[in-house]
Amino acid sequence: PTWWKGPYIFLGQLKNSYLLFENDEGLVIVDQHAAQERIYFEEFLSLLENNKVDRQPLLFPLDINMSASHIETICNWKKFLQDAGFEIIKKQENLLEVKTSPLLLKMKENQIKDFLLSFAETAGDPDRADNAFRHKFIATKACKKAVKAGQVLNQTEEFTLINNMKNCKKQKKNKRRKRSRRNLADLQITLPATAGRKKKTCAKRCAHEMFRVHFLVST
Repeated sequence: PTWWKGPYIFLGQLKNSYLLFENDEGLVIVDQHAAQERIYFEEFLSLLENNKVDRQPLLFPLDINMSASHIETICNWKKFLQDAGFEIIKKQENLLEVKTSPLLLKMKENQIKDFLLSFAETAGDPDRADNAFRHKFIATKACKKAVKAGQVLNQTEEFTLINNMKNCKKQKKNKRRKRSRRNLADLQITLPATAGRKKKTCAKRCAHEMFRVHFLVST
């Protein structure tokens, strides 16, 4: 991709939300939440389109209370949700039971619940959409709920993330880009010393003088 300017030197993690790398052009800041969401989306969508989604049985079936109208929406989408790895049974008028979830997304019970509640609130009639739209809709909703914000990553996971971003088909501009730039400019960023370079601190006043800053976002 055109944005890839490796090799990258890892500098650190900021507020458990941004990964800091350095390359020949300056400082590269990666929104880790947006990046992981994009990586999940592309891989999950590919599995959906090729009918290759693996399921992970839950240790115990998960009961979710919903309104009757939301239960009806989920039941209308049952076949497509099952193809996406969610095995769901209607137990009562206001109660669903979930037995499996997509293996790739490694969703916890609260994430599965949040996904299905959000899905039921926004999903329309599946018969009015084609397969491509249905797949993208499910993948978008599921991946948003699967990514955990504020997660501490080790150095191996950080390099894996940026390398996986390189394999994404296309990068989209993030609507929060301006806000991220403004907030980060107000923070003081201390870069650790490396071979042949003294420890540097850049604040708002000198950030643009010392570095060409790049923001990589993926959603």
